[in-house]
Amino acid sequence: LEYADYRRFINQETLVFMIVARNVLVTESLGLVITNKTVVASDGCAPDMSITSEGITADLQHDGLESAPVVEEVFVSAQRVSGAFYHWNVEVLPKILTYWRFLRDNPHVRIQVTSGVYGMAAAQLPLFGISGSRIVTGDVRAKMAYLPQGAGCLVHASPLAQARTKNFYDKHIQEHVTSDGPRDAIVLIQRRQDGKRPLKNFAQVQEVVRAAAAKHKLSMLVLSDYKLPTFRQVIEMFNRAVMVVGPHGAGLANIMFSRPGTVVIEVQCGNKEAVFCYPYLTRNLGHVYHGLKSTRISQKELHHCPNVQANLKDIEAS
Repeated sequence: LEYADYRRFINQETLVFMIVARNVLVTESLGLVITNKTVVASDGCAPDMSITSEGITADLQHDGLESAPVVEEVFVSAQRVSGAFYHWNVEVLPKILTYWRFLRDNPHVRIQVTSGVYGMAAAQLPLFGISGSRIVTGDVRAKMAYLPQGAGCLVHASPLAQARTKNFYDKHIQEHVTSDGPRDAIVLIQRRQDGKRPLKNFAQVQEVVRAAAAKHKLSMLVLSDYKLPTFRQVIEMFNRAVMVVGPHGAGLANIMFSRPGTVVIEVQCGNKEAVFCYPYLTRNLGHVYHGLKSTRISQKELHHCPNVQANLKDIEAS
């Protein structure tokens, strides 16, 4: 199918499908499934940019393909842009959990993930009864490969898959983390100042949030890139939240662990290229979204977002 027809097909005609192929090579970077005659690619993040003849050719020319390990059967989750925290939690993990029953009933099937998310996958999949020992990374050869439908990214991610993933997390939280604990906190997200999209006036925003928390007899909890808590601690932190405040970035994906009705305040990039993925995710999870534009913008920042700066009056009003 032409790409446009394919998008219409998967958006309107079917919710899920899986391609089964024998004796294949599976690449890590794009999740390509290659037979001796065919290359099959899942519909990942912006596939019209990467699933091209040039992109496929480049993916087939990297070192190590001939020495890729052989497994009997593998479920392919790798796709374009699947190696980052946000994309793993909001797009790829929901794709895997769509086939939770299949994976549960077939424990011999290995699960291929991108190397960059191995640690997260090993920590999270066991929460859903899927052993981390089944994970494989890198290019693999398989006697049988299962390639599910791709996971669209950002505003194109599947709301049904996201809601299903939240249901899995809610069940785990109820059974293993907390039993109807208090919602008594505002969570503030801090990104490293030497990294991408830091909140440049974080100290001032922190004081505004601290005052608001005290006024409403709430605690203020900080999720900081400088000292990341354990995965369990992150779940507990966001499950306590009545409100989450942070700059645009992966930390906001942790609202997956928050209870419905949580208020999410995102300080967006101030340029025209701002990505509006969190309004969609917030809505899909049953939360309340409030977006604030960054006040820091320069000509150099028109097409990317190195810095974010919040208007303190807007934060206070929110």
